Formats: sequence, C-alpha cells, structure tokens
Amino acid sequence: LYKRLLGGQNEIGTHSWTHPHDTAKLSLAELKYEFRASAKEISARLNLPPVGAAIPGRPESYRVIQTLSLWLPYLSGRSGRIEESFPNAFGRLEPSHTMYYLSLNLSPDFTLIDVQKKTTEQALSIWKEELHAESEYVPEPILHWLWHDYGPTTESQKGKYNKAMFQEFVEMVFKKGYEFVTAIDLKNRLFAFESTSLKEFKKNEKTYRVLVEGAQTGKGVLELHEPSKKIGWSDWLAHDDRRFFLAQKNKHQIKYKNSNERESQTHVRALPKGATLVDVRGDGGSLMVVWKGSGKLRVRLRSVIENYSITGCLVEPTNVPQEFFLMGQKIELNTCKILLKNGL
Repeated sequence: LYKRLLGGQNEIGTHSWTHPHDTAKLSLAELKYEFRASAKEISARLNLPPVGAAIPGRPESYRVIQTLSLWLPYLSGRSGRIEESFPNAFGRLEPSHTMYYLSLNLSPDFTLIDVQKKTTEQALSIWKEELHAESEYVPEPILHWLWHDYGPTTESQKGKYNKAMFQEFVEMVFKKGYEFVTAIDLKNRLFAFESTSLKEFKKNEKTYRVLVEGAQTGKGVLELHEPSKKIGWSDWLAHDDRRFFLAQKNKHQIKYKNSNERESQTHVRALPKGATLVDVRGDGGSLMVVWKGSGKLRVRLRSVIENYSITGCLVEPTNVPQEFFLMGQKIELNTCKILLKNGL
C-alpha cells in the first residue's frame, strides 16, 4: 500500500505517534517521542529522507514550533491561538530555523463537521468562501487544506460526510488551473524562492541579460513584470511570451529581446504541472530537453516545413501547426530529442 501511495507521487509524513489532543501540554520528552521518533521510524521503514509532520488535535503553541524546528523539515501547523497565531504563514518563522512552517488557511473537514456541527452543505459553502478570500487579490495563492480520507469514504457511507462535498471543491480548485503539490514539494519551492537572487542588465533598448542564481530552481519561473513586453527571442530555450522556465541548476545566464515579433526558434513553450525541468539545450533548430514528471510538455518548432525526427517521447499534435506535445514515458526522468537534419 505504501509503495502504491508513493508511486502515485504522494507523500508520507508523521501525524504523531499517539495523536495527542493538545501538543501544547506535552513535555520535551513527549514531543520528541511523538514527532522525532515517529518521523525516524517512517523514514527507516520506508527508506525515505527525513519526513515532515502535521499537528494533530488542537492548535500548537510557539514552544512546540520552536522544539519541532530542531527535528523536522517542515510542520503543517494549526496556528489557532490568538496570541501565538501565524495565519497564512508559509516559510521559516525564525532566521535560525531550517524547518518551514505551513499554516492551514482552509478549514479542516473534522473542524467543520465534528466540532462546529456544520452540515455538509454549510461546510462546502465555507470552503468556497475561504477560497474566494484567498484568491481575490492574488492569481495563484498557496492553499493549505487538511481533510481526512474517512470523509469521502467510510464516514460518507454513514451519512455524516458525503463524497460530493470534497469532489465539488477539488474540481472547483482544479478548474481554476491551480497545481496540486505535496507539502515537501511546497517546502522545497519556498526554499528555492528564498535562496534565489536576480540581477538584470539592460544592453540596449530591446536586449537584456539576466543572471539568476539559486538552488532547486527546476520548478521555478522568471516572469517579466511589464505586461506590455514579450519575449521575442532568447538564448534560453524554455519560455512562453512572458515567462522563462528555469532548470535544476545553480546558475542561469539568460539573454533575451523584448519584441512583439517572435524570432523563430525551436523551444519549450510549457511544462506539465509539477514537472521539474532538468536541462534544455539546442541551436535554434534542434532541441534536447530533460525533465522529471508526467504529463505533456509543449514545444514550438522553428518551422513546420523543416525535416525533424523526435526520439525519447511520444508525440501528440495541438491545434497550432507549429506546436506539439511531448509525453514522457517515465515519472522520474524523461529525455527527448528533436533533431533537425544537419542539426544537433
């Protein structure tokens, strides 16, 4: 079962050893047993790197956060006490912490149904209101939602919960184009964002050079901040009109031109959600791209009349003659080559 869960790109972490109702009342030794020992047991038995934790029961205290920061890569916290709360906090709460704090900003199903005695219709309505509040002023907010597997399964059969309340809300979020990620993936992205620096040098009216330095940037993008400007040409062959897709390397030196007229090059136009770009290189005609993850990677050719061969991936057409999808055959690593006659 665990192998099947992990094979589906899910994550396994600790929710404590005995599910204490109030972690704020636990001693140092008890916290160590509940979280450090249980996390080590999971890592050892499943051969996993250090796993994160989600607080059970009542909201934790700041003392608990400080203590768990010594042992965990991240903590999914409740943060409900008024005097010690961190609503919508995502990141390191102290400069000395290596642990990242992930605050719940959508109400847990148990809280609404079992504690507040809401109906399933009322719970769904609250989730919709919270989603609107989080997304009203930002195009892609971080939504952190705790729900239990018994809700849409065994408890749904008893009539206390129902499957439709979960399904409708998940479909609503999916239709907004949001990406579903694991907690450790979110933690790694926060780290990459925090540790990345950017320098831009303007060469002339249309040509720019950008230096991006940072670790674990393979799921990151560099977006132009002026909506009127578009990427007309670039020596980095993974971009759409306004965003560069960064690779999993420590330094990017990108040269590009702003222009509404695109200069034809074979390049990556879009990555699948959740994918990590490992490498991309080419000469404007031929292209090699390496990425981790499933789904469809979109490519635009320099020309539709040139003779190409494609290896390493399945191909699916799009409604744009010059573009097509590459579909990797492995979750871990895909390498696709688009070869132009006399090219790379």
